[in-house]
Amino acid sequence: MSGQRGLRVALLGATGVLGGEVIAVLEQRRLPITELRVYASDEGEGTEVEFRGENLLARAVDPDEVAACDLVICAAPGVLPGLLPALDAAGTPLIDASGVLELDPGVPLVGPGQPAASSRVAVPRGIAAGLGWVLGVLVREVELTRATITTLEPASGAGREGIDELMEQTISVLQMSDELPDPRVFPGVLAFDCLPLVGRAAPGADSSGEEELRGVLRRQLHAPALPIELTRVRVPTLSGAMAVVHLGLSHSLEPKRAIELWRDGPGIVICDGDAGLPSPRAAVEAGAVQVGRIRPGREDAPALGFVLALDDIRLGTAAVVVAAAEQMLGGAS
Repeated sequence: MSGQRGLRVALLGATGVLGGEVIAVLEQRRLPITELRVYASDEGEGTEVEFRGENLLARAVDPDEVAACDLVICAAPGVLPGLLPALDAAGTPLIDASGVLELDPGVPLVGPGQPAASSRVAVPRGIAAGLGWVLGVLVREVELTRATITTLEPASGAGREGIDELMEQTISVLQMSDELPDPRVFPGVLAFDCLPLVGRAAPGADSSGEEELRGVLRRQLHAPALPIELTRVRVPTLSGAMAVVHLGLSHSLEPKRAIELWRDGPGIVICDGDAGLPSPRAAVEAGAVQVGRIRPGREDAPALGFVLALDDIRLGTAAVVVAAAEQMLGGAS
């Protein structure tokens, strides 16, 4: 589609954390948007968001109105299933960053630096973006035989409600309150603590969040049978995510060679020596995926261990969404 005329873009979930980051990245880019239509859930309906100096009122989703746009960006998981028939009928291009389509084999996944080669794509959310980015570089040279991953994920992964809950709990703890606010979003009090559960729990099994992340990683790596052991942990930070990764390899890959591969990959910064340690805060400030603590495995079989950190909301998801929009609509970046 030509970028010579202005474009109408619909953003679903505009008042959420991810929606806000998408708007912020759109502000920095040159996509010729004539009209940005913003939509929100019942809680966010009527809220104003600012875009290019104009206050836009978030409204309820009207399927026909949304489908009439040149592009739909979805950052609200509860909305998309009921909207898909209208988008199908109109042939409206769609970028899904809500998680609804990321496991659909008929919908291509788009990550950092990858082209949006279809009119309907899904962008992996959160830590999945960083893991797919970093592991994707390695699998060009070596086959993975297994992956053991522990993620450390911020309150923002649960949306604005998660951030609000952590802040309320933190204030209560600092004020030495006798009673902390009852958790509504997380399975327990997150302030000054960690909760080893993302998603719904199942007795004796992985959580729904772990199952979803495993499926997305296998899709990103084109390895449907790769053994992946996952534990996702919610930590009391507002933004930025980290993952501790241990890989089994088909053949030996020295840390020095892995570093060479990563340094050739755009947007990856190696933290070693004077460069310090990867951390969520440092990764947010750097605007890059940080990789550090790189070391060979202590096993007989070839292995590699490392830690990665990134701004999972803006760099990992929102920036990829906008880059995909530029490609799909012909806008120059």
